[in-house]
Amino acid sequence: MSLKELRQKAEKQELQAFYELMEVALECSEVVKGLSPTKRRAWLTEVLEEMLVIQASKCALCKTDIEFGSFEVDHIIPHSRGGGNERTNLQLLCKLCNRKKGSSVAPQDLLRYLESRYMNL
Repeated sequence: MSLKELRQKAEKQELQAFYELMEVALECSEVVKGLSPTKRRAWLTEVLEEMLVIQASKCALCKTDIEFGSFEVDHIIPHSRGGGNERTNLQLLCKLCNRKKGSSVAPQDLLRYLESRYMNL
């Protein structure tokens, strides 16, 4: 087998392992959401102001300046994946970054978060 063929085989196996891990992570997400569903809520002004100070008035992803009213509250692990409203799962993003991010999350980050959330139910 040539080096090129070995690389292609390894890449294919890596991609398959990624999809299998993501499938398991999404199954875990559904279980945690069933045990402890989260609801969207209105954010307290004090919480938003505190987060803005912590982030130095910068978008958490692109680091552009944001000011009160020009940002969106983002769930690092989205609600759709079982993410909760705890402050460690929140960040302020500019509208463009929040749209780009969508509900994407790495499977290992999702599993780590879900494990922590499950252990604290």
